[in-house]
Order: sequence, then structure tokens, then C-alpha cells
Amino acid sequence: MGFSVGKDERRKIDELLRSNISGKIQKRLFALLWLDGGKPIDEVAGLLHVTARCVRDWLRIFRSKGFDAVLILNYKGDVGDLTPSQIDQIKKEVATGKFHCARQVQKYLLDAFQRDYSLSGTKRLLHRIGCSFHQVSGFLFKADREKQEAFVNNYHANTPQPDQKKDATSSTLVIRSGVWKQSSHAGSCGASVSTSA
Repeated sequence: MGFSVGKDERRKIDELLRSNISGKIQKRLFALLWLDGGKPIDEVAGLLHVTARCVRDWLRIFRSKGFDAVLILNYKGDVGDLTPSQIDQIKKEVATGKFHCARQVQKYLLDAFQRDYSLSGTKRLLHRIGCSFHQVSGFLFKADREKQEAFVNNYHANTPQPDQKKDATSSTLVIRSGVWKQSSHAGSCGASVSTSA
């Protein structure tokens, strides 16, 4: 077949394979090396798990456009099926803060636009349109203000103030050696439980 890779190109291939490059480009470079080593196209295709036609296309690109053209992936990806106005609407909804996870955005896309995105597809869409994700932490949504105020008032009423002395004759239950006993003074050792509830 008469295929050979030049010395400079082989050096570039070695450098590129040691660097962090796309797996698709790595396959192309390995194909060039193995074809240069004398392996047939079908064997190279089998080693790389691609079709022989794909290897022939890479070889054609290398021969007609040169080494640098082999490194360019012409895959642009799908532009998506959402219109620019729909994307703007998603951005506005995200900006309101109503979504706490990508799954909620996924459901919104299905309800609002009848577009059934996968969870990973939803995350990629949000990343593509410039929305960032931050892990939310739990907090009380339905806290009862009256119960909170009653708790705080009860806490303050039962907490001794710095200017007040503790009543030495207060009645508290004390645990000693696993037996509950009535204590007559506050300075006793042991765990105490207040009898006023």
C-alpha cells in the first residue's frame, strides 16, 4: 500500500500520545502508527473497535490534507431542539431559584416544552446555557413561628440569669448508681432531670 509516517510526524504522534488528548484523536494516531508498522487496515480497525471504512477515511485525510487535519474533529454535535426563546425562558426560571436539582429542571422541560431530556442531558443543557449548580442544604420550609417563640420564651424562663442565684432547695431528680433519688441541693454529682415540664 506504500504508507509511511515521516520522522517528524512520528515524533509529534509520540508527544501527543503522552499528552492529554481526546480518545478519538488517540485512535487516529494509533491507526497511523500501526499502518506505518505494516498492519493491514482490517486488523487496525479490529484493534481500535472501529470499521475499516473509518480507518480508510483517516488515511485519506492524512494523505490529502496532512497530519494536522487528522487532529481536527469535525463533529459539531446537535444544536438541540429548543428555540432561543425557550432557552431564555429556562434561564429566567433558573434565575428565580425555583429549581433545587437537575431533576426538577428535567420535569419542567417535559411539562413546559414537551421535551423529554435524560438527567445527564439536562445537566449538560444547563451547563451549555451557563447555569451553575450548587448543592443545596436542607432547612425548615414550614416552621411555625408561634411554636418557635413559645420555645424561646420557655427557654429563657427556665434558664437562670447571671444576676440570679440558683435556688439551693430546688427539687431535681438525680441518678446515682442507676437509682432515681430526690436531691435536696443543686451541687450534687450526677445527671439531673428537671421535674418542671
